[in-house]
Amino acid sequence: MTECWGVDWFDEGPGGFADAEPGHYHYEDEQTYSEYEFDVNANGTVTFGISYVKVDDIVAMLDAVERTLADQRPA
Repeated sequence: MTECWGVDWFDEGPGGFADAEPGHYHYEDEQTYSEYEFDVNANGTVTFGISYVKVDDIVAMLDAVERTLADQRPA
């Protein structure tokens, strides 16, 4: 998420979702008409859904997620 949006892209404070209280968050991007839903869990994980995203944007997001996962996989 940091790769795609930066730490404080959302309104949850300077730490972004890392500092967010557990709960459900919904955002609509008025420029792109994209919609994002995030469930911040008490164990520090986040489940998210993305709707109505431009192809170029979702490709960049998925690439960032894949690169992050690859960095975290054991060698």
